Amino acid sequence: MITVAEAYSELNENYDAVLSRLMGKENLVLKYLTMFKNDTTYEALTSAVEAGSAEDALRAAHSLKGMCFNLGLINLGTACSNLVDAVRGGEYDLNQLYAPIKVEYAKVAAALDKCIE
Repeated sequence: MITVAEAYSELNENYDAVLSRLMGKENLVLKYLTMFKNDTTYEALTSAVEAGSAEDALRAAHSLKGMCFNLGLINLGTACSNLVDAVRGGEYDLNQLYAPIKVEYAKVAAALDKCIE
């Protein structure tokens, strides 16, 4: 097991910023990360991309983006934001936009598996 701070460090994210947003309460960070880990939005995004549904992919990516930015998971949030912006702009390749999300999500999931039972 690693600490939540170590997980953020492993992800090159700013744990102190998240901690300060949650009034310095590490138990809240852990609570919300556990909720994130158990959330099914990423699976919904994956299904939408596989089905070629831009509307559903946009909805899922937008939700995932919000969760990520609130939790200080900026790399994953930015990848989601890129998909959202491209789909809204009308010119996109869902698979190409999804690829970095898949990579970043795998990193986050692996780090969370190390700090959350």
